[in-house]
Amino acid sequence: MMVALVTVSYTTQFMPPQAQALTWAAAVILPIVMTAPICFYFASTLRRLAIAHDELALVAAQDSLTTCLNRGAFLTLVDGYLRTVRDEPQGAMLVVDADHFKSVNDRFGHAAGDDALRLISRSLQSVLRPVDLLGRIGGEEFAVFLPTVDMAVAMQVAERARSAVAALAFAPNGEPFRLSVSVGAVVFTGQVAIDTLLARADALLYEAKEQGRDRVAFGAGVLAA
Repeated sequence: MMVALVTVSYTTQFMPPQAQALTWAAAVILPIVMTAPICFYFASTLRRLAIAHDELALVAAQDSLTTCLNRGAFLTLVDGYLRTVRDEPQGAMLVVDADHFKSVNDRFGHAAGDDALRLISRSLQSVLRPVDLLGRIGGEEFAVFLPTVDMAVAMQVAERARSAVAALAFAPNGEPFRLSVSVGAVVFTGQVAIDTLLARADALLYEAKEQGRDRVAFGAGVLAA
């Protein structure tokens, strides 16, 4: 447009006023008319690319079966919280494992096993706050990160999660099968590595399994760096 205006200002010096007005109008209107569709096209293309990028990022962060966070995304987000929180970090880590899950696959097939995992994932999510993180970190193993909670709240959430799964109605091929989970939970205050939290919660999970499954095992005390 600037080039057109400079050219018009030079070429219309000796034109009649009416011709000058028409030429100036053309110099202003024609570039706008010509460039508007191009600008709209590029803006629309950039918007579609931005949406596609967000969708790809979401897919990359999600477990394809349960739609909760996959292991990599879960570990990255929790590690980011532990490293960057300004105040002294506090919270809890839960490791949740489906009990007797091999029996589901063996008796009813892997499709039924997938259905069970989706049900368990939704049940766990239903008892969490928007700020809590849920990830599938293994075949039938989930992890829950609860930022800012103390032991009392963490115990309540862990027990609600266990109860929500135990209350599920699951009957593949019309045959009822009771789903349950075992939970290992540990609370922390202060700087602590994510590997330490997971290792401690995982050890407690095995204690819950050894004590009969369908229960929550909590560590004694609080972890800190």
